Amino acid sequence: MPHLSLDPTLRTCSSDTILRGISELATANTTYTSDTGRSYDFNTAPKLNSLLVKALTSTGQLVAGESYDLDFDHQFLTKVARELGDKNWIPIHADVFKFIQRTSEHYDIIFADPPYALDNLADIPRLVFEADILAPDGILILEHGKDYSFTDAPHFMDHRSYGSVNFSFFSLEKQ
Repeated sequence: MPHLSLDPTLRTCSSDTILRGISELATANTTYTSDTGRSYDFNTAPKLNSLLVKALTSTGQLVAGESYDLDFDHQFLTKVARELGDKNWIPIHADVFKFIQRTSEHYDIIFADPPYALDNLADIPRLVFEADILAPDGILILEHGKDYSFTDAPHFMDHRSYGSVNFSFFSLEKQ
């Protein structure tokens, strides 16, 4: 990088310092298995993303207070809720099994989008109803792969299929 030496006031970090910084910001990869069974490793890197958003804001490339879609499901859903004017929207991005165990709230809509290869995915509807976290007129929407069928499950209402992406709908009162 000989061009860096053209500016005598420019100070660059050593490679060791840069690697320490990257290691500090690193998080473990998440494995996503698509509906076709192919696995992808990706890293949401929340610390690094936060740092990048701050840098983009401070340089004027992002304007504070504006809305940006960074293409994560929970952010997309939040954007839709904001566009609909729903001020009571609470997006929760968490392990579904831990969340069901620790919450005592009642929710109007529960949208579960677990990895299709998740162990015990078929238990989610039962666990939601056993935990009594769905409001009396609420609805549970479970996204799942084509290998699952919930048509005989208690509280099942409807099923929609969009290619290999499937949604099953549940409510306290079977429709």
